[in-house]
Amino acid sequence: MKDRLEGLVIADTFVLQERIGAGGMALVYLARRVSDGLPVAVKILRNELAEDQVYVRHFWREGETLANLSHPNIVNIYGIGEQDDLFYMVMEYLPGQTLKQYIDQRGVLEVDEALDIAMQICNAMQHAHQNNVIHRDIKPQNVILSREENGHIHVKVMDFGLAKPVTSATRTMMDGVLGTVQYISPEQARGDAAGKGCDIYSLGVLIYEMVTGTVPFKGDTPVAIALKHIQETPPPPTVFAPQLPRALEKIILKAMEKEPGKRYSSAKAMCRDLEMVGLYPEGDYVQDEYVDDKTRMIDLKDHLPGDDEWEDEDEAPAGKDPVAVGRIVRIFVAMVIVLGLLLTMFFIGNRMIQNSDTRVNIKMPSVVGQTEQDATHVLRDERNLRVNIKQERNDTVPAGNVIEQYPLPEAIIKEGETATLIVSIGPENVDVPDLKGMQLDAARTELERAGLEIGNVYEESNTYKPGYIFRQEPAAGESITAGEAVDIFVSAQDE
Repeated sequence: MKDRLEGLVIADTFVLQERIGAGGMALVYLARRVSDGLPVAVKILRNELAEDQVYVRHFWREGETLANLSHPNIVNIYGIGEQDDLFYMVMEYLPGQTLKQYIDQRGVLEVDEALDIAMQICNAMQHAHQNNVIHRDIKPQNVILSREENGHIHVKVMDFGLAKPVTSATRTMMDGVLGTVQYISPEQARGDAAGKGCDIYSLGVLIYEMVTGTVPFKGDTPVAIALKHIQETPPPPTVFAPQLPRALEKIILKAMEKEPGKRYSSAKAMCRDLEMVGLYPEGDYVQDEYVDDKTRMIDLKDHLPGDDEWEDEDEAPAGKDPVAVGRIVRIFVAMVIVLGLLLTMFFIGNRMIQNSDTRVNIKMPSVVGQTEQDATHVLRDERNLRVNIKQERNDTVPAGNVIEQYPLPEAIIKEGETATLIVSIGPENVDVPDLKGMQLDAARTELERAGLEIGNVYEESNTYKPGYIFRQEPAAGESITAGEAVDIFVSAQDE
């Protein structure tokens, strides 16, 4: 069955040809520009989400974010708009494969290849960060690889759907938007503010996977994995790859520090160390980079000249009156002391205001797997929390049950704050295409395009044209779960 959007003309410029991808928020189509046939990718917000302003905001934000970024390692965007209640984004078409697919095919990547890919991602991140944008969902699935004519792999980072300006209140629990748990930073898993360091951490995990063939943390549930990101130290990469250059291991572990202040201060700084690995694989150039945020008073009298140091006019700076210079120094020192006192009073006052919050601390219970009604009762009625419900299709969790929760279990929040529940609405349903009159190969292609599989093939004598399908089960037009099989009946060939 033909996709309902195939053949649609977007903005009088692009014709949708076929669906080439689908995500939780949007469908992606291959399209051609009418004027010259240029292939583009058109991302369309799912119809059932188009009336939800939260999802619409996320969709527009991704388009606006990409429009403000221009870099050879970031996917280009040509336009964003709305047409007949369809929200669309026209982007550069990337025919390559994702880094995740590449890792699955190759297993462990060669160090030189992994370094090249990582540095290109670093360059993309640095450009985004310079433009006050953090990606928040760096993972192999969001990295596209294409092979150039000279054999070099070119990297493009895509899917800025979770990106936010660093100046905004960036919390992972807001609006129910979350990164993939295998690559999520500890601060994102806790629901804390997510700065540029979260991208550094995720890139560290990504490099870990490229050079070892595995992610550092695994678990039976997303919650279990997220807790490991918060609480556990990752196994050193050399446990899985003993021949890995020690310098590269240090880079990975530094990027994956639990405290953002101990990670690289910028993607550029991380890229510099990655470049050094190729030259000095065992070099000791990866430095600790801890940022001490404690306020310290400095006695400037130990560092600035006083009257006694310039008592001899011959030793005073040329053209300066030593008495006047000493007076200036004393005034400057007094100003610094007053400023220090004001800052101290500010921080003490701010801390007193924070401590004046009398709301009760709540330890988040685990409600994953419960029904939406039961989970809401536990959080709203028993814990006095506000509950935000977001729905998501899921092939394994029954409709109406909680897939994920944020904040995570055991997290401490205050009563009255908001807990977000991701609730399953069941698997995606698709309409069975009409296969009657097709041959077997054509039917298989049509089913794959619809997200279905070919089931049993029965050959029966029939008055229908030999070698062609004359019946199918389920029948054309029936709605079934994506991934299910369709049995077909083919007219027997003449003896």
